[in-house]
Amino acid sequence: MNPASPDGAFLAVRVVPDVTGVDRSFLYLVDAALDVRVGTIVRVSLAGRKVRSWVIAVGVEVPPGIECKPIEGIVSLALDET
Repeated sequence: MNPASPDGAFLAVRVVPDVTGVDRSFLYLVDAALDVRVGTIVRVSLAGRKVRSWVIAVGVEVPPGIECKPIEGIVSLALDET
Protein backbone atom coordinates (compact mmCIF):
# COMPACT_ATOMS: atom_id res chain seq x y z
CA MET A 1 0.00 0.00 0.00
CA ASN A 2 1.22 3.48 -0.78
CA PRO A 3 1.48 6.16 1.90
CA ALA A 4 -1.77 7.63 0.56
CA SER A 5 -5.01 5.77 0.02
CA PRO A 6 -5.93 5.06 -3.62
CA ASP A 7 -8.27 8.06 -3.71
CA GLY A 8 -5.67 10.29 -2.01
CA ALA A 9 -7.94 10.92 0.97
CA PHE A 10 -5.62 9.47 3.64
CA LEU A 11 -1.91 9.47 4.53
CA ALA A 12 -0.15 6.90 6.66
CA VAL A 13 1.51 8.26 9.79
CA ARG A 14 3.82 6.60 12.30
CA VAL A 15 2.96 7.31 15.94
CA VAL A 16 4.47 6.58 19.34
CA PRO A 17 1.83 6.09 22.07
CA ASP A 18 2.14 8.13 25.26
CA VAL A 19 1.73 4.96 27.34
CA THR A 20 4.12 3.56 29.92
CA GLY A 21 5.60 0.23 28.86
CA VAL A 22 4.92 0.63 25.11
CA ASP A 23 8.27 1.16 23.41
CA ARG A 24 7.37 0.83 19.74
CA SER A 25 5.67 2.78 17.00
CA PHE A 26 2.50 2.03 15.04
CA LEU A 27 1.00 3.02 11.68
CA TYR A 28 -2.36 4.78 11.37
CA LEU A 29 -4.23 6.67 8.67
CA VAL A 30 -5.02 10.38 8.80
CA ASP A 31 -7.19 12.52 6.54
CA ALA A 32 -4.82 14.10 4.01
CA ALA A 33 -6.73 17.40 4.25
CA LEU A 34 -5.68 17.82 7.91
CA ASP A 35 -2.50 19.69 8.80
CA VAL A 36 -0.84 16.76 10.58
CA ARG A 37 2.95 16.89 10.79
CA VAL A 38 5.72 15.52 12.98
CA GLY A 39 5.06 16.58 16.56
CA THR A 40 1.27 16.58 16.31
CA ILE A 41 -0.47 14.81 19.19
CA VAL A 42 -3.29 12.52 18.07
CA ARG A 43 -5.66 10.10 19.76
CA VAL A 44 -5.60 6.51 18.47
CA SER A 45 -7.30 3.25 19.35
CA LEU A 46 -4.70 0.85 20.78
CA ALA A 47 -5.60 -2.49 22.36
CA GLY A 48 -9.18 -1.37 22.94
CA ARG A 49 -8.21 1.96 24.56
CA LYS A 50 -8.05 5.46 23.13
CA VAL A 51 -4.59 6.83 23.88
CA ARG A 52 -2.59 9.98 23.12
CA SER A 53 0.21 9.45 20.64
CA TRP A 54 2.92 11.58 19.04
CA VAL A 55 3.24 11.67 15.24
CA ILE A 56 6.88 10.89 14.40
CA ALA A 57 6.55 10.49 10.59
CA VAL A 58 4.03 11.49 7.90
CA GLY A 59 3.60 9.88 4.47
CA VAL A 60 5.00 6.53 5.58
CA GLU A 61 5.13 3.56 3.22
CA VAL A 62 2.86 0.82 4.61
CA PRO A 63 4.27 -2.72 4.22
CA PRO A 64 2.17 -5.17 2.16
CA GLY A 65 -0.41 -7.03 4.21
CA ILE A 66 -0.65 -4.37 6.92
CA GLU A 67 -4.06 -2.76 7.42
CA CYS A 68 -4.03 0.61 9.16
CA LYS A 69 -6.82 2.05 11.27
CA PRO A 70 -7.65 5.76 11.11
CA ILE A 71 -6.70 8.05 13.98
CA GLU A 72 -9.53 8.91 16.38
CA GLY A 73 -8.76 12.64 16.39
CA ILE A 74 -6.24 15.42 16.80
CA VAL A 75 -5.39 16.55 20.33
CA SER A 76 -2.84 19.26 19.55
CA LEU A 77 -1.23 20.51 16.35
CA ALA A 78 2.55 20.77 16.13
CA LEU A 79 4.16 24.18 16.35
CA ASP A 80 5.38 25.92 13.20
CA GLU A 81 9.12 25.85 12.60
CA THR A 82 9.15 29.65 12.34
